[in-house]
Amino acid sequence: MLRWVSHGVLVAAALSVAACQSPTSASSNSTMTMTFSPDPVTATPSSGVSYTIKNANKPDETHDYQYATTFAVTLKNTDTVGVTISSLIIKVQQASGGIVVVPTTGDTEYYTFTSSPNSNRVEANNGTETSQFNVWYSLPNQGQEAIITVSYTVTKDDNSGSFSSQGSLHVVP
Repeated sequence: MLRWVSHGVLVAAALSVAACQSPTSASSNSTMTMTFSPDPVTATPSSGVSYTIKNANKPDETHDYQYATTFAVTLKNTDTVGVTISSLIIKVQQASGGIVVVPTTGDTEYYTFTSSPNSNRVEANNGTETSQFNVWYSLPNQGQEAIITVSYTVTKDDNSGSFSSQGSLHVVP
């Protein structure tokens, strides 16, 4: 009897995992693709760009970011409706072997970026928009390897809604 119960639990767990993998959010759109160049990317030691750590009971600390990298992101719109890019977000996370390694409590990943988009538009019918990015970062583990996630929010020209497109880039050591 115990064998049947454990098999039933395994089947139920497998079905629940399969259900979690099906798309349930209207925030993504399969008509927008994101390509990184180069992919993967490398980083080099950085100097001249800094961040400040605010301290409550002692003087603030200013540090140069440890690493910098540069890459391009191309958005391609295969829909029959053009879109306007309304926002973009970048997140840098420390990694090991291409896997995000979440910092321990109290440790912080510091990063900043600049972007140089050609436009805030991606035209319909295979239109593209390419943005260049410069990213500076320092990680709690002092490592160079990271995962950079880029997220765009776009609004459709026909006012049928907005959606997000997200992709990740591996910074190899």
